[in-house]
Amino acid sequence: MAQLPIFQDEQAGEEEDEWEEEGEVEDEDEEQLPRHFNHPHASRHAASDSLRPKGPTGGCGEGVERAAGDADVSRTDGEPMSPKKKKKKKYAPIRINLTNCKYEVLRIVQRKLGWREVGDDEDWEVYWTDNSIAIERVMRLGRTQKINHFSGMLELCRKRSMARNLQKMQKAFPEHYNFFPTTFIIPGDQTALENDVRMRGKKQFYILKPDAGCQGKGIRLLQGGKEETLKAALAEMGASGIVAQHYLPAPFLINGFKFDLRIYALVLSCDPLRVFIYKEGLARVCAERYSKPKPSNLSTTFMHLTNYAVNKKHDAFVSAKTAADGDADVENQSKLGLGQLATYITNKGHDWGSVWRSIQSLVVKSLISVQPHLRNNYRSVLPIDDDGLRCFEVLGYDVMLDEALRPWLIECNHSSSFGIDSPLDLSIKEGLITDTLALVNVDPALIAKTKKQERRAAAGRLMETRAAKHRAGESGVGDTSPAAAGAAAGGGAECAPRPPKTSEELDAWRRLAVADREKYEAKHMGGFERIFPSPDLLLQATYEELLRGASEVYCAAFASRPKRAPETPDEERRRREDELPEAAKLERARQRAYRDRLAQQAVERRRARAYPHEHSAAALAAMGGGQIYPGVGPEWPGFAVPGFATHGAATHSGAHPSVLGLTVGGVTAPLVPGGGGGRHTLAEVCACSSDDGGGSDGGGGGNGDGRSDRGDGGGGGGRRL
Repeated sequence: MAQLPIFQDEQAGEEEDEWEEEGEVEDEDEEQLPRHFNHPHASRHAASDSLRPKGPTGGCGEGVERAAGDADVSRTDGEPMSPKKKKKKKYAPIRINLTNCKYEVLRIVQRKLGWREVGDDEDWEVYWTDNSIAIERVMRLGRTQKINHFSGMLELCRKRSMARNLQKMQKAFPEHYNFFPTTFIIPGDQTALENDVRMRGKKQFYILKPDAGCQGKGIRLLQGGKEETLKAALAEMGASGIVAQHYLPAPFLINGFKFDLRIYALVLSCDPLRVFIYKEGLARVCAERYSKPKPSNLSTTFMHLTNYAVNKKHDAFVSAKTAADGDADVENQSKLGLGQLATYITNKGHDWGSVWRSIQSLVVKSLISVQPHLRNNYRSVLPIDDDGLRCFEVLGYDVMLDEALRPWLIECNHSSSFGIDSPLDLSIKEGLITDTLALVNVDPALIAKTKKQERRAAAGRLMETRAAKHRAGESGVGDTSPAAAGAAAGGGAECAPRPPKTSEELDAWRRLAVADREKYEAKHMGGFERIFPSPDLLLQATYEELLRGASEVYCAAFASRPKRAPETPDEERRRREDELPEAAKLERARQRAYRDRLAQQAVERRRARAYPHEHSAAALAAMGGGQIYPGVGPEWPGFAVPGFATHGAATHSGAHPSVLGLTVGGVTAPLVPGGGGGRHTLAEVCACSSDDGGGSDGGGGGNGDGRSDRGDGGGGGGRRL
């Protein structure tokens, strides 16, 4: 039997590969779609199969049927065909917006990951900014977008608000919230601070910090015992937006030098709360040897302040080495890695593991104190079926160890420095950001699938709208049900995941989401360690109790806020006017004055028409005869009054010579002369300016409404124009 040439068979195979590659792209995107969903390329596969020759008459071999996907089909020349390999789909690179980020290490990681940096005028999947964000920014996030801050995190990252939240929790759980120094919030606690200064005397030292300060700016040390010194220091600092803390006089030292720790924590979600701690960090060492505070050394910032921005200016500052180097050379470095510090503390005979667990507990408890606030901000602007992963944040905790190696929380930074001035900084911070973005899970396949579902859902909604219009009688075509509309749109209504509606569905959905999330985190933890939820069940039970207490504290504080009485319309108007800028206020004042002038003129015109005789008498008394009576408009500035004549006897300024007028009481009353040719007195002219009308004394008199009385055959009366 005749056989088909091989090149035709290869051509058919290439055509088949082309279709399979196109279908494979759809299969990868739609693995999780319902089984009853009709594949968009199913008809195309069927058409290609129906057109492909089969059996002896087709010339493709004796009784051999060509079916797409058969891996064991042999060529006609006897050579077996190799099985087809699935072609992995290439996705567009992830777009990250770094417009408001000044740190080069972010761009190093971005290039290493193959991501693309974009600006504000382009779409993005990740937005990394050095600034805090408002709740409106979270509200505008798309389902596939993520941002590196939480709205409301300043409740922990501003010194005043952090102290306030921790103090509230300390009242409810004093045995758990004892990891921060005694703090006074100025000006509210100024009286308590003055009493503390007086009671504790000169043995107690205080450190005063501005609320939003950083890099050691504006910090002052103060000795107790004298209220006058405290008041003077507060006056110099502004006496508002300040926190005062007990200074820790006996810190743990590295070869006689004071230091603090920079601990990095990642908040991956606030509802449910998921917190990770990075195993590497920094120890920042002062440039001068430490001695206990006294009046003579309170101004020596290189001894008391551990800020890197302060100590790097000292001549004795030594640049840090890499995390793997210099373990035996710790005493000659001004910045260490946590691994080096752990080795140093262990060599001194202390238990670093206990210290590390205490630091982890400190981080979790501080975040628990603000979790209700973060949750409220997040859930108030995002849909109920959100997975809680659109925001994430890397926090920088400043922790100090006392001589007993007990950790104390000094402050928390929402935008910690990612400068890479040394190899140690680059090594730690590059790994930190890389592992952070890995845990955040910016999956291009999931992004493509979500966007595709959104497009299909939008198309389904559009078709449903059109179907509803058809059902309303605009036109009648075929099946107009929502299911048919979704199928016509490519299955959008069925393919898009249905959001949970009941609380039971929502709980089940969230449990599944958390389970999937934990599987992913276990494989992509990197240098992080999860500390909430804790793997220790007893410790987690304690955290859950604290979390419930934090919610109760938050609700009680919210309920105790003074409720303002509803504003009256006038109060609301005044408040809105006060909020306007100065230029708008001036413009409104000008418009208001203009409206007032128009209203006053209208009042005067109505008064003149209502009381014409009073205005006539006033005009007569004022003019006396032959005087000029001023008008109000530019077209009627005034006229002379010798004995007003109907045909030009009066002198007008700026008026048409055939139209006479008189201004009385601020109102100009133009008159059309009567046809009789007689003369009018001033009283008659004034009477004619009223609404009652006035007749001429020449010929036939006019009637009351100003129309001429044709019955007497005379002239018409005077008319107002």
